[in-house]
Amino acid sequence: MKTKIYYDNSNNRLVFCNKKATNDFWDKKWLQMLDKKAITSTSYFSRVVRVTKKYLPANSVILEGGCGTGHEVYALSKAGYKAIGIDYTQKTVETIKKLVPELDVCVGDVRNLAFERETFDGYWSIGVIEHFYEGYESIAKEMARVLRPGGYLFLTFPTISPLRKRLIYKKVFPLLKSDAGGKEPDGFYQFALNWKDVKRRFTLLGFNLCKCTLFGAVKGFKDSMLWSKPMLQKFYNSSNSAVRIVRIIADILFSRYCGHCALLVFKKNI
Repeated sequence: MKTKIYYDNSNNRLVFCNKKATNDFWDKKWLQMLDKKAITSTSYFSRVVRVTKKYLPANSVILEGGCGTGHEVYALSKAGYKAIGIDYTQKTVETIKKLVPELDVCVGDVRNLAFERETFDGYWSIGVIEHFYEGYESIAKEMARVLRPGGYLFLTFPTISPLRKRLIYKKVFPLLKSDAGGKEPDGFYQFALNWKDVKRRFTLLGFNLCKCTLFGAVKGFKDSMLWSKPMLQKFYNSSNSAVRIVRIIADILFSRYCGHCALLVFKKNI
């Protein structure tokens, strides 16, 4: 099934439809790539570690909600943090625990966390909130509940970049049918959200925005200009060192215009 993108004018968001992001979908996706190397090969200098070190000292307690293969939990642990990961994909979590028993991961629901209030100094959410058609309000409230005052929330999600904003203005994306009555469209996979709208919602929950960064220029261009996706997919997937360097340079130069995701760093009010 080819990806289809619609513009939801009433909520100012893009709707990506392909394969529905169910529990089974994620289990299949993660298990295909899951081995010990996939978990433990994450560099100490990963984006997650680099960003975390700017805001939180070593030994801080950090939760990753929706940890997937667990590689960022591993990277944070190796960087000196007390990292915990949860995911609702039971088979994936069981496999991670067999491959790397010392890693603190468990089955959990980001909408209803099994942790006490103000347990964590930091919370990473990497590409999670966009996959819930009913919205992310319950996820956000749980984030606010389990973070300590002065704690940091690191939140990433696909966003409406300046490129996507221009494509919306040019009416490149068909409008989501208004007669659907809020019904989830077939094959719903994710949203691309307006980061300013996300900022406003978290501000109401007692967070202050510290920084917003767009990243993922090549993916942002590839996934927005669907006609070019087949040509760019091999380039995007390539493990060739020269190609990877070009991707890094493109990310630095063009993410402000066509970055796929936004990284928002929030501090919870004291």
